[in-house]
Amino acid sequence: MNSLTIICLLMVALVPACAAAQEIPPFPPPPADISSTATVVTADEPGEWLNITGRVYKADGKTPYAGMVLYLYQTDASGVYNKTDNSWQRPRLHAWVKTGKDGHYTINTIKPGAYPGRRDPAHIHVIVQLPGEHPKWIDDFLFERDPYLSERDVKSAASKGTFSHIMKTQSDNKGVLHAVRNIILQ
Repeated sequence: MNSLTIICLLMVALVPACAAAQEIPPFPPPPADISSTATVVTADEPGEWLNITGRVYKADGKTPYAGMVLYLYQTDASGVYNKTDNSWQRPRLHAWVKTGKDGHYTINTIKPGAYPGRRDPAHIHVIVQLPGEHPKWIDDFLFERDPYLSERDVKSAASKGTFSHIMKTQSDNKGVLHAVRNIILQ
């Protein structure tokens, strides 16, 4: 076999493994004391402050999902996950939040930046683990008026009504952005 053939065989063997690795979301063991309010950043973190509130519902869209743990991670305001290797598997900005009895949660963070040099919209990744199941990603939290939102993103969000993953943000008199993101778990 020549070297080109070997390279091609390696690529065929490795591509499915790489794709499978990205299908398994990072879900580190949560701390014991998770509350319904998560603070992702410290007071000195650069960026636009963002407060997200919402409720998590069971598949019927009406019953609140109490005690659901969500793991979230995001880039900083400059669009990177960490300054060492920028790996999404080792994000600097991450937190856990556990829904209250009424399914309510609050996240205090900054608005993430878009990836440098790419045309992906700014987003926050959220992972859930339903009882008896493996952790799984849910739709990223996206932001209305993001210049990199695709037509597909907008159409998908519109079909979800009040469970849209594209959040409208509104700034208060202190400059803090506020958004609501209700989630339905299927």
